[in-house]
Amino acid sequence: GTAAQIVTTLESFGYSGIKTKIGGTGLLVEISSSEASDVHTGKMHACGHDGHMATLVNLAHRLKKEPPKKGKVFLLFQPAEEIGEGARAMVEDKSGALNFHADYVYAFHNIPGFPLGQVLIREGTFACASTGVEIFISGKPSHAAYPEHGLSPSVAIAEFLMLLNQIPAKYPGKLAMCTVCYINAGEEAYGTAAGNAKLCLTIRSDDSDVFEDMKVYVQEVISDISKKHSLGLTLKWIEPFTATVNAPGPIAKLRQAVDSLNLPHTDLPEPMRWSEDFGVFCEKWEGAGTFFG
Repeated sequence: GTAAQIVTTLESFGYSGIKTKIGGTGLLVEISSSEASDVHTGKMHACGHDGHMATLVNLAHRLKKEPPKKGKVFLLFQPAEEIGEGARAMVEDKSGALNFHADYVYAFHNIPGFPLGQVLIREGTFACASTGVEIFISGKPSHAAYPEHGLSPSVAIAEFLMLLNQIPAKYPGKLAMCTVCYINAGEEAYGTAAGNAKLCLTIRSDDSDVFEDMKVYVQEVISDISKKHSLGLTLKWIEPFTATVNAPGPIAKLRQAVDSLNLPHTDLPEPMRWSEDFGVFCEKWEGAGTFFG
């Protein structure tokens, strides 16, 4: 697997004592300064894609040759970023591997559509909070000629979708989105009225309070509509992500580094609408996420 290959590569650089199986397949490498120091400047890079893992391995190789002059650097190889589970699993791992002090935590993500090497910076909310919602509505099928003999979810779905469209207006000045990803009701049979349905949605916001309020709203609305139409309801939250909020301190350090290297950079006018579970690390330590074109 990927984790085993990374460990083998890091050991070939001369690293030892690599902490493994953190939150599943996560890895942690601690790199101390080349001279004694009472300053402990912890930095971390976290993401889950293979391209980012390869970049971090390359950084480990460079730091082995040129260790920090003082303090420590922690390199964190995090799994399961795409499904929002890896960061939380590593933070909550029973081994306590991440129970150390870090002044700042950093992550980067490559991004298409921007000039090669350009750095995208944003203070405050960097990536939105989001979650998937899986909704099962159960009724009773009937002959299509006698729909009154059944309990069809179709009208309930129509009412629900209309109310979802009102969500953005409830939160002026905030990003509040509900996207319908999948709808299925009944079967492809013209003689049978639908008796069951499944809907998959995502909700997202750049504001944590708005996000939590949206979750309550969606659950209350579909619950009320289902009861009104005498339908059964099952709701599941899928792949939840907390918002990634960049702190002023690490952002200031990032700007200094970008300026010192004369790298092209730009400030994002608004958060990215997608989500990163790096936000979990930003709740534990002051952090900053960034994008490289």
